[in-house]
Amino acid sequence: MNQVASLPAQGDLAQFPLRDLLQGHAALRSCGRLVVRTSAGEAWVKLWDGAVSEAHFGPATGEAAVLRLMTFQEGGFQFEPHPDSVAGATASAMKDLLDRGEAHHQEVLHHAGKLGGLSAVFTLELGQISRLDADIRQEIAPILGLVDGRRTVQEVVAATEMPDVTVLRVMRKLRSQGLLRSAEEREAERLAREEAQRAAEAAAAAAAEAAAEAARRPPTVEEMMMQQAVRQEDERALLASLAAGVAPPSTEEERKERAARAERFAAAEPTPLTAPPARRNTPPAGMPVAQQGMSPPPAAAAPAT
Repeated sequence: MNQVASLPAQGDLAQFPLRDLLQGHAALRSCGRLVVRTSAGEAWVKLWDGAVSEAHFGPATGEAAVLRLMTFQEGGFQFEPHPDSVAGATASAMKDLLDRGEAHHQEVLHHAGKLGGLSAVFTLELGQISRLDADIRQEIAPILGLVDGRRTVQEVVAATEMPDVTVLRVMRKLRSQGLLRSAEEREAERLAREEAQRAAEAAAAAAAEAAAEAARRPPTVEEMMMQQAVRQEDERALLASLAAGVAPPSTEEERKERAARAERFAAAEPTPLTAPPARRNTPPAGMPVAQQGMSPPPAAAAPAT
């Protein structure tokens, strides 16, 4: 068996995609373990004679783990050569596996694109989750528990035991029902609320300033006439209510009693009414008396001679 000679023992997936690594190891008929570290955790793929004999990535194993791992374009890798036999392991034809991996990757990208991409981050609208049927909530609980506002779509997919495309389709359904909100949407809503609050505060301040300005200036003739009309209307309404509340006496005794009460009221000492203080127009200091609209005080009489 050939040892790995032209492939790096470690590196970055951005420079050496997993597809190219597996294809190169297949050509070299490598034996060993390829360890890949991603944002969703660590994965490893065992190779025997250039073919995949075993793979693990989170809860996924075998071919499902390899297909899921091929959707990651960022991360680090390290190959650990191991010439020992792995008897009993079932090898997979590498070319067919890579072709299935490429088709799987394109399908994942299609569904993830409807969500804003594999790097999109969502949070659950917890107040709306009750809209889901209880049985459905139970079935998709593993997905709901992973949507936490920190994990990307790709990391949510990688942490579940369900097929990748199934997870993405469930997330698309939740998104269409308004149960998933992106970080960008939440930030836009926060900014909109702050802007609305600032506008309301500015409007309240403007209204208070207008009211203060109206209180400072003297009333116009039109305003005074309107106030007088309102007072007259109030007086008419009061008189009408008083008249409506007085029932005519029905017997001679009632007429006499009412007349007696009226006589006692007329004979009683008058009660002073409280009137509002008269407005005084204080003239500016230094204004001559004649210009103040008042007669000057009489001159003191000259002493008799």
